[in-house]
Amino acid sequence: MLIHKLKTRLQSTPFFLRLFISGHFISRLGDALYSFAVPWISYELTGSALVMGSLYAVSVLPVVLFGPFVGVYVDRWDRKKLMIGIDLARMLLVALLPTLQAFDLLTLGFLYAMGFILSLLTMAYEVSIVAITPDLAGGRLTQANS
Repeated sequence: MLIHKLKTRLQSTPFFLRLFISGHFISRLGDALYSFAVPWISYELTGSALVMGSLYAVSVLPVVLFGPFVGVYVDRWDRKKLMIGIDLARMLLVALLPTLQAFDLLTLGFLYAMGFILSLLTMAYEVSIVAITPDLAGGRLTQANS
């Protein structure tokens, strides 16, 4: 019975919304794997717990510095294209991590830079999700926000 209700609801959901939810799920999965891997890799590179903590601090810095301004810029561009572009940029940046590690070229400086840039991109992505929700929900904004 529950499966039938879910199947019916999914079939009545517009294609773009299903695509958006699927893409967002994959993006979140990648974020979780990245959040797990980077502290581990930084510890493997340096053996220092202090470096692990400082990497986290560097990833919070863009939120503090640029958080108040991101929404203004997100509203100026096409949110759909912006979200796709940001996710592609994040994917390419994160793909560099195992590539550089495989060739023994990964440095601590790259991890710091990547943490800063990924945090900035993720912040813009999250603001875009909030901004695009009314467009996706149509007349069902209350349900979409819950």
